[in-house]
Amino acid sequence: MDRVPVYNPFVPSSARIWDYLRDGKDYYEPDQKIADGMLAIAPDSRTVAMLVRVFQCRAVRLAAEAGVRQFIDLGTGLPALATVHEVACEIEPAARVVYIDNDPMVRAHCDALVAHQRSRTVMQADIRCPRQIVEQLDAQGLIDFREPVAVTMVGVLDHVMDEEDPAGIVAVFGNAMAPGSYLALAHGSTETDAEFIHQTQVDTLATPAQLCYRFPAEIEKFMAGFDLLPPGIAPIQAFIDNVNDLETQWVFSGGIGRSGHPASQTTMSANSGASQWISELIDQPELSTPRLRAQRDEGGYRRW
Repeated sequence: MDRVPVYNPFVPSSARIWDYLRDGKDYYEPDQKIADGMLAIAPDSRTVAMLVRVFQCRAVRLAAEAGVRQFIDLGTGLPALATVHEVACEIEPAARVVYIDNDPMVRAHCDALVAHQRSRTVMQADIRCPRQIVEQLDAQGLIDFREPVAVTMVGVLDHVMDEEDPAGIVAVFGNAMAPGSYLALAHGSTETDAEFIHQTQVDTLATPAQLCYRFPAEIEKFMAGFDLLPPGIAPIQAFIDNVNDLETQWVFSGGIGRSGHPASQTTMSANSGASQWISELIDQPELSTPRLRAQRDEGGYRRW
């Protein structure tokens, strides 16, 4: 089966599986079947799905506060919780954001999300063709690679097999990025529950959602050339206020790195004590955008 996604409700999609886990509405039976299997083994899978987005938002806010004004979201997925442009524009309203995904359903949803917003762009492209993406971003003037840029690769390299050279993909983007740029990467870890790893790999084999889990040391090698900010490569909850020590069966390892400057020049913000965990995730500073605050004040979070 071709692993490049096309719109097909009978074949699982990684974007739609994530959507189901985040209490979205844009999924089909094959996606729900896989996600329900994940939840049967690891009931904390919904929590992890939320944490992955919070980690991404934390990295975006960190880069924006450091003066970065350009953002590339690789493997965007379906919109959920706060988006990259919402978080970045809380700090810099003119921030430029490019969303990139190879799933046509994601493209359609994101096109609607950023319609009539000149500084937000959506590209349908495959991360496994990184040079083409960089060349297109440059040629169309979407990103000025002479200036710092923040790139997020969150839950996307998990779907790139070893023979597709995930390290090479990261290197292409890293080599194009100016000093002072940021890379945020989160990836399913081999520290995940063994039964969970086996079942998800069996369920997604030869589909666009096929999964690969990697050792934290492998994930760290992907970020060669970047100065890792504390705590280095770690479970993503280590980057999030109030949940630093939370243990989950599904483990995502992540890191945030800066190019061209010692890591000591940039530090993660101190814990704000803003949340009381998952029921109040929306109060995390990274997820505090005007749209989400309004939804909360009206009586609770509603997705799009």
